[in-house]
Amino acid sequence: MAITEAITGMGKALKLKLVAEGVEEAGQAEFLSGRGCQEAQGYTNSR
Repeated sequence: MAITEAITGMGKALKLKLVAEGVEEAGQAEFLSGRGCQEAQGYTNSR
């Protein structure tokens, strides 16, 4: 979680579009969304 928060914080500071890969659970998607990830891909979206 700490690494994810550091990476998303850096991406937001650089004003980059954040895309998460390998999101497999709804809890992961919620966590990432709360940290500013605009998009995600993985089993939560499509097999």
